[in-house]
This record gives sequence, structure tokens and C-alpha cells, in this order.
Amino acid sequence: MFKAAFALAIVGFINGLIGAGVTYYLNSHLPTDLESLQTWERIVDFIWPSAMMMMPGDAGGSVIVLALSVLANGCLYGVVGFAAGAIWQKLTAAMR
Repeated sequence: MFKAAFALAIVGFINGLIGAGVTYYLNSHLPTDLESLQTWERIVDFIWPSAMMMMPGDAGGSVIVLALSVLANGCLYGVVGFAAGAIWQKLTAAMR
């Protein structure tokens, strides 16, 4: 149970770091009306759900907000991993 939570928390942190880096770069180097940027925002909403706390109008994107969003994403993935691990543990105990 704790292994799944830890593993998914690490995956959440990595997703958040990659998403934050790419988002920060795209927001500071590209115009906001590009089709590829809108596609990236749809992908980010799926794999980085805590990115919704950032406002789309934030052109530069504050580094503090990005860091908090990365931490929140890791915690969110960890909670999901903890719940999945608990369910898995109950299912395997019931099958014995």
C-alpha cells in the first residue's frame, strides 16, 4: 500500500516537474494563441490535474505557483496510489 503511494507520488512529482518546465518555456517563448499550445494545455489537464490552479492568463507563470502545483500533483498522485494500494491489499486478502 505504501509502496504504491510512494511510487505514484514520485511519478506525480516527475510529471509536475516536466509539465512545469515545458509550460514555463512555452508561456515565455510562444504566443498564447497557437494550436499546439492549446493541445499541450489539454494534455496537461489530464496528466497534471493540479495545474488547474494556475490561471491561463498568467503569461509568465510564477515560479512559486509552478512549484506549489508540482508539490500538489505529487501529493495527489500519492493519495491515489495509497487508495489503489489499499484496495489491492483488501482484494488480495479476500482472495486468500
